[in-house]
Amino acid sequence: MLETNIEIMDTTLRDGEQMQNVSYTPEEKLTISKILLTEVQVDRLEVSSARVSKGEQKSVLKMLDWAKDANLVDRFEVLSFVDKNKSLDWVKSVGVKRVNLLTKGSYKHCVEQLKKTPEQHAQDIRDTILYATDNEIEVNVYLEDFSNGIKRSEEHTSEL
Repeated sequence: MLETNIEIMDTTLRDGEQMQNVSYTPEEKLTISKILLTEVQVDRLEVSSARVSKGEQKSVLKMLDWAKDANLVDRFEVLSFVDKNKSLDWVKSVGVKRVNLLTKGSYKHCVEQLKKTPEQHAQDIRDTILYATDNEIEVNVYLEDFSNGIKRSEEHTSEL
């Protein structure tokens, strides 16, 4: 029989478009993170996007102070970007050990948004992952617009 392991990753605390017109204070984020991890018992929390603001940095530091005492730091994650390691340096500065790296999953996004070839973007992704690994940060890779990439350019997405 095949064993299945399902993890729940919650993004409630990552302020952004998924929660339009909602922004939590550092104290609210701390309270919500405690509830999600101890009462709801989610496996992972994506608590911020890297480099958003000083307020977000303060929130993450506040949550991690509590998480250290509760031995839950490994359950925190930050949305990160392929940006010449600026996001990863921010992540290092707050003490998070896992990132969800947002990458471009379609040819269109590579050439129109980044003004790069898919090969150039792939190299940037590799460089980012190597930097993260060198700094003991785990990386999950997300491919933005991947489904449209498959529909519009199957040969590009098969290379990813």
